[in-house]
Amino acid sequence: MANKYTFAELKLSELDSDNLSDAINLSYEKIKDVFPWEQPNNLMNLTEEADRKNFLKGLLITRTYLSADGQWDSDGLGKPYLLCMKETDTNKQLYYHSAHSNPDDPQELVIDQVLYGKNSAGSRAYLKTDVPEIRKSFRQWLKDNGYTKFNMKIDTNNSSLLSHVETFQVSGNDADNGVREENTNELGLTIKNYKMTIPNGE
Repeated sequence: MANKYTFAELKLSELDSDNLSDAINLSYEKIKDVFPWEQPNNLMNLTEEADRKNFLKGLLITRTYLSADGQWDSDGLGKPYLLCMKETDTNKQLYYHSAHSNPDDPQELVIDQVLYGKNSAGSRAYLKTDVPEIRKSFRQWLKDNGYTKFNMKIDTNNSSLLSHVETFQVSGNDADNGVREENTNELGLTIKNYKMTIPNGE
């Protein structure tokens, strides 16, 4: 029986603008009051909602633009990916990952940004109810592309996403062996790194 969900690498031309906008709008509502939109030294000073949403979009796709110019070999961040999870039956784009290979560990995929949208029923409940199917689909993409582990990087200001990852990706997840967490400081943000390994035999 086919999985309900399919992970795929997208080209920019394959992005569904309506689904992406939906995911950006939903994500923005979760972090608008906690994300450090204004940072010292003029690193960032975003006060308008439209600018903030464009910033979120940029986090997702900027390195994909770079890859089109062949720059991912020299920027020190590994090969970039724009990943999308789709409903297998409808092909609807549900959520997006900005990711890249780890240049120091070619078997690890690093996920920098996640934007979650609604399914064809207009709900995000699938993120809680369909975790096994989502996990299986993502693992299959990883294996098909030569990865045995991944590191999901979450801004600690994003308490909603942290809670989701803790509950549905880490806690009680005996299938993703080798779970390890560490905090790093990146551009003034405290980032929690969830490092997980695909179990043998999966």
